[in-house]
Formats: sequence, C-alpha cells, structure tokens
Amino acid sequence: MLAATPTDERRTYAAFTPPYREERIALLGLADETPPLRDLNELKGRQLQIGVIRGTAFPPALSHTLEDPALQALLLPLRANELSLAMLRARRIAYVIDDPITILHRAAAEPGPAVHVALSFPDSPVHGLLSQRTLDRHPQLLARLDQGLGTTRQHPSWKQVLRRYPGA
Repeated sequence: MLAATPTDERRTYAAFTPPYREERIALLGLADETPPLRDLNELKGRQLQIGVIRGTAFPPALSHTLEDPALQALLLPLRANELSLAMLRARRIAYVIDDPITILHRAAAEPGPAVHVALSFPDSPVHGLLSQRTLDRHPQLLARLDQGLGTTRQHPSWKQVLRRYPGA
C-alpha cells in the first residue's frame, strides 16, 4: 500500500481508501534567484525548466494547468525525489514541483543555497492505494482499511499524529 492521488488510469489497476490526510504541493526554487510568483502561468515563455517526479499525479486543478503546451515545454521529468534538490542547487532546473516539507527539510539539513516556496498550490487529499492484485488475494483488505481509517480519524490522538507531520 502506498499514498497516492486517485486518477482514472490508476483506478484500472488499483483501489483507493478514503483520504486520510492532506498533502502540500508547491513550486520551489532557490531563494536568491527565484522570486515568489502569483501564478504558474507567469513562467510561460521563459527559458527555464521545472522538475517534476515521473508518474506524479497532481490534483485536478494543477494537472489541468500543467496540460498547457507552454508549461509542458518547461517540465523536466525526474526519476526520484533525491534528484530534485541536487538539480535545483546545481541550477540544472530553476524550479521543482514537489512536497515542500520534504524539500525544505532536506535543504535545511544539507549545505547549499537556501530554497523557498515560490508558489503554493491548494492542499490535496492523500489516499491509500492498493493494487488489484493484492485485493484479489485479500478481498476484505480494502473494507478493513476503510473501517480502520474511519475509526482512527475519530480517535482524539489522530489530530496529534497529524500535527507531528512537519508543516501540517
């Protein structure tokens, strides 16, 4: 099971739990070189690249914005999150769209130029994804997870757990 955003393609081979937390997504850049933006469309026509992790499913509004051919031309698919910060600091990309909590935490822990959030996108719900293959072997698993998540969300300690997640 992994955390994921539901998409039509993913629904062909997997099932999803109800959302269990919210996730932040942001456009991040080097603090001294990338000013804050009001809108992603401000980047259209610029000579730069924006790193995105291959296979990432963004919330519908952001996905729709990124379908614009002028923005598509700026996107550089990356293989793993570990590359985002390194490529940003090496100035191979100007921005990265990623979880700001992860990138900012790593940037603070490693030497190099400061990183900042240039543009925040609306939070999006995170679901658990279970492959159809797993569900074929364990038909009651999704129902049990749904029930467990529902019970967990009602427990007073759930909010404490979520507050421990950086940036929540």
